[in-house]
Amino acid sequence: MASYGSHSLASVSRKALQKYNFPDVRYLFEHPIEKPKWKTMIDKAINQYGHQKWSE
Repeated sequence: MASYGSHSLASVSRKALQKYNFPDVRYLFEHPIEKPKWKTMIDKAINQYGHQKWSE
């Protein structure tokens, strides 16, 4: 697995999932999420993150 500081796809993906409080990549591969539910989760997470940053 790529180191945390690298710029590989795996590392960038892992950081993005952590940033928005999503499950890790392994969990997502083992428990796939349907596209409509995934899109809803993404939209909510981005909105929550944005509100949180604006509130700081």
